Amino acid sequence: MSVDPPQPPAPPPAIDCRLLPVAELPELKKLWCELQADSNCSYFLTWHWIGNWLEQLPSALRPMVLVLTESGKVSGLAIMVARQLRRHGLISSRALYLNKTGDEALDEITIEYNGILSLPQQRDELTLAALDFLTANGWDEIFIDATCSVDTNQLSRHGRWNTVRRSASHAYGVDLTALRTNGASYLDSLGSNTRQQYRRAARAYETLGPLRVEVAGTPEEAVAWYGEMSRLHQAYWIAKGKSGAFSNPFLDNFHRRLIADRMRYGEIQLLRISFGERCIGYLYGFLWDGVVLNYQSGLDYNVLPERNRPGVVAHVAAIEFNSLAGARYYDFLGGDSQHKQSLSTSTVPLDWIVARRASAKFWLEDAMRATRNRLRAQRRTTPAQHQGE
Repeated sequence: MSVDPPQPPAPPPAIDCRLLPVAELPELKKLWCELQADSNCSYFLTWHWIGNWLEQLPSALRPMVLVLTESGKVSGLAIMVARQLRRHGLISSRALYLNKTGDEALDEITIEYNGILSLPQQRDELTLAALDFLTANGWDEIFIDATCSVDTNQLSRHGRWNTVRRSASHAYGVDLTALRTNGASYLDSLGSNTRQQYRRAARAYETLGPLRVEVAGTPEEAVAWYGEMSRLHQAYWIAKGKSGAFSNPFLDNFHRRLIADRMRYGEIQLLRISFGERCIGYLYGFLWDGVVLNYQSGLDYNVLPERNRPGVVAHVAAIEFNSLAGARYYDFLGGDSQHKQSLSTSTVPLDWIVARRASAKFWLEDAMRATRNRLRAQRRTTPAQHQGE
């Protein structure tokens, strides 16, 4: 009896890529929501965030949508905004920004956990296919900010582009499921210095009355609390000579609309933290797939004569409140501030990267930057050397 030789595995289906104006894809919302349902994506890649953002962008920007399909089925989606960049008066670049605009004022809403919307097991493959397509079609740079889903080492192994890490940070958080599973107290999971600071501050606030954690129950109440939070936030930063995040009208309008639209679906959390009748602050975040994403806060530093760490006390109260409510994770989001590090039990690295076409002009730019950095280093060390001579 003859035996057929083993057949080689079938090649994976080709990934088809298209880049077209958002206005030319009227079914974008439907496609996005269908893919989102299976993607295990962050809240920042849901249509609730992306759709709200697209509706409020200035019409002059004309965003595009990158559509990736396999065997006729949409497997990846991303919004791209094009910009013509010029650096050093010499380097010209046709750039694309992934789910961002490249405009600092518009991007201050701060997307995190960024990337192509796709199934988790396909993200690397689709990212590579997208970059192949974009560079082959004349785009020079693709900026991907605040991502944890792009394997920069894998990208760098390809010869068509170079991957540059522009900056890096972390998203700190608390694994509430692990604490409950282990039967551990949240406070006991923190360092001794952090526990002491919290308990000292909490005792001072308790002289005003018992702790109260209230959650906004209606869109109208949430919008009102958001207004109080932004007022406290602005007062703090203006006193320090800064403008404060809520001085940005695009950011403020974006969040007011997001709260009004998505509160009824259980995606918005606004907490008011009080002791007795005195409110010490508000915390604003998103609820998605059992995760609390703490986005912004407004704290009152004048409740007590001395600054008694209202942020630490408010966050501990919020973490314990959400743990009792069954949340699986409390996410402080990006940023390496001390309070996030001291109050967290886990961390996720975030990268701000740019994928650049392998090109002589970018080699020249890198050489110029290296020369500039070397000269700066020499200028910093030269005075010290002279003093020692």
